[in-house]
Amino acid sequence: MSSPLISVIVPVYNAEITLRQCVDSILCQGYRDFELLLIDDGSKDSSPAICDEYASKDNRVKAFHKENAGVSAARNKGLENASGEWITFIDSDDYISEDYFRGVEGCKQQLLITGFRDEVGGNVSDNVKMVSAIYQSPEDVSLFIRTQVSSNMVLRGPWGKFYRREIIGNQVFNTQMKLGEDTCFVFDYLAKCSFLEVNASSYYVIRRGTVPDAIKYNSSVDYAVRSLHYIWESFRNMEKVHQLGHGCFYTFIGYYKLVCKHEWKNNLESWYRNPKVHAMYKYVSHEIPLSILIKYYLIRLFLCFY
Repeated sequence: MSSPLISVIVPVYNAEITLRQCVDSILCQGYRDFELLLIDDGSKDSSPAICDEYASKDNRVKAFHKENAGVSAARNKGLENASGEWITFIDSDDYISEDYFRGVEGCKQQLLITGFRDEVGGNVSDNVKMVSAIYQSPEDVSLFIRTQVSSNMVLRGPWGKFYRREIIGNQVFNTQMKLGEDTCFVFDYLAKCSFLEVNASSYYVIRRGTVPDAIKYNSSVDYAVRSLHYIWESFRNMEKVHQLGHGCFYTFIGYYKLVCKHEWKNNLESWYRNPKVHAMYKYVSHEIPLSILIKYYLIRLFLCFY
């Protein structure tokens, strides 16, 4: 039996409420040359039984069960068992449009990026669809990344993309991270890309509530800095290839400062005197507003004396 063109990897954890909608949106695709890998990450609800049910009814579906170790380990399990020429990731609480796989047919690029649309309370947004385009030179790819990396979620998560198996190679998700590991994966892959395509088919991200990230993640400063440092390493590798400019990274510094906001406010030293944070501010120093840099150094100087 020949290998499928596409391997679809869905990490599953306690997803009984949304899993059927997700899987049904995959199985009803007009393009049928794919395999679906459902990776049950030690779910405590009926998700394992739902995975097995679909696997028993459709020979394109494969169900895997493992002890709970987080979404990165689940995605890595999928990568270990995927046989397709293209790899795509879909979260178990999301779904895809009926033509989602069509863009892969005949695609000659190294990465295919799709549009995505937010659904909140049953209402679908219309403002995040991507414009179809082919970027066939390193310069064009660099320009695309530069315009998207700081302002758009499209490059932050592994979903909404089709990756070539041969380019992924031994690349895996960092299981030491619980926040930002998906961004590292995308950046590491982009560092290996010289041309890509964007099409307008849609990946639907379900937003269940509007809890701010500072409350949702509520990370310690040490953990936020450690995660941010991993992303910085991946960003620098990507930046060397695509020459994005160091200033593009400042958005990530601001985001992770927000994520650890509750601890940060009560312990400024843990952020402003951290050598890793200092190295990252130096990295972006020539390309961010001077007022931001002055504020950072004034607080850092104040903490040195008190």
